[in-house]
Amino acid sequence: MLIEIWERLRGYDKWIQTETTVKSSEVEEIIEGFDTRAEALISTWHGYEELVWKDRFGTEWKKEVDARENSPLFRLYDGKSTIVCYNPASPEEFYVREQLQYKINLVSKIVAGVLTAAFVIVLLGLVLFHD
Repeated sequence: MLIEIWERLRGYDKWIQTETTVKSSEVEEIIEGFDTRAEALISTWHGYEELVWKDRFGTEWKKEVDARENSPLFRLYDGKSTIVCYNPASPEEFYVREQLQYKINLVSKIVAGVLTAAFVIVLLGLVLFHD
């Protein structure tokens, strides 16, 4: 539901779908900090994939994308394929619907969490400081 609304708002619903293949992929561990309690490094994984697709005229396009751990693109590796939508007026512009859906869902969960926390804080304030 959210994805369809987003696509219409951005004009993505007019873009052309095609299959893309991962030409090359690389995974890297990113150190983000140190947990002093556990005495361990805090890290995440990032994937770097080069996607290749052809436009409606058969011209090949390539683009390197950065994929964070747990995202749909992160799970792809050399030779795997997925669907992209590209701008017919500018085929180097594209998006991966699954990735966009993942980001929209992630943002909506964060917003819902923040709103829930704010609601709980307001309720606690009303209970604790009620005359």
